[in-house]
Formats: sequence, structure tokens, C-alpha cells
Amino acid sequence: MLFRCQRCEKMGLHCFVDTESGRCAGCIAVGAKCSLLLRTEVRTYRLFG
Repeated sequence: MLFRCQRCEKMGLHCFVDTESGRCAGCIAVGAKCSLLLRTEVRTYRLFG
């Protein structure tokens, strides 16, 4: 599964998901609004599936 937020898509960046929040780690780091929000079920699957 590939997930990219709009900011990463627009800037051509890799989108790394923070497993605690379900948001893009790059957006969190720069304080940008993130369009990516993964549900708990998806985050759990990615970690343990």
C-alpha cells in the first residue's frame, strides 16, 4: 500500500507515516497541515501485518 499526503505528492517527497498519529512525519516536522490521516486499523496492519 502506498500512501502520500498532498504536500509530499506536490513536492515529490517520500511520505513517511508516523505510526502514533497516522500523519506524515514530514508534515509534523515542519508544522504543515497534513492531508494524510490513516485509521488505527491500517496503522496496526502496517506494523504487525
